[in-house]
Amino acid sequence: MVPKDPRPRMSDQTASLQGVCFHKLSAKCWNATTDEDNFFISKEWRFWLLSSGSLTKQLRSLCNTDISIKLLSQKYQRPLLSERKALRNSVYGASFIREVLLCYAHHPIVFARTVCPRHYRHGIWRGIQQLDDRPLGDWLFGNHCAIRTNVELARLSSNCLYLKGQLPRGISLWGRRSTFNVRNSSILVTEVFLPNFEVIKSKVNK
Repeated sequence: MVPKDPRPRMSDQTASLQGVCFHKLSAKCWNATTDEDNFFISKEWRFWLLSSGSLTKQLRSLCNTDISIKLLSQKYQRPLLSERKALRNSVYGASFIREVLLCYAHHPIVFARTVCPRHYRHGIWRGIQQLDDRPLGDWLFGNHCAIRTNVELARLSSNCLYLKGQLPRGISLWGRRSTFNVRNSSILVTEVFLPNFEVIKSKVNK
């Protein structure tokens, strides 16, 4: 049961968890993939940012090994205003929010945040609440043939994202968010590629 609590005006306040913080994830950070005037997407990055398939599966292929999931948080809480707008959701109450790190050899390479609107918790999406440290991608693409839509990209600077011990000052990271649709209902998934991903990708591409 979601606890009843006051409902202040929604805002893009910091979302923080165990050393990972989003400071400025306002709607202005995100750009539709058709609006390339806002950033140049190299051929190398197009595969990772614009692919419609499972990111977990792609990472397994890149690393030639399984990808572990470090569960950071899964609970009902208020989504950021920009997330609520991306879902076109007028509900101001709590949503089920799951935050994880996708890791290669215990090194985090991707941060992922999933927002599932509260009114879907008893439907097809209830399985997300039982994933724990299992990959969301396996559940989405293995069982439910989810369709990725409304992809938006962002270049996040170090003052937007803080990951303890990982982000040198001035660094910028690619982030993407998209809705996944199953049976006419949607969730929102945000993925941020961390510095360790760049290192691994560079080694593989040599």
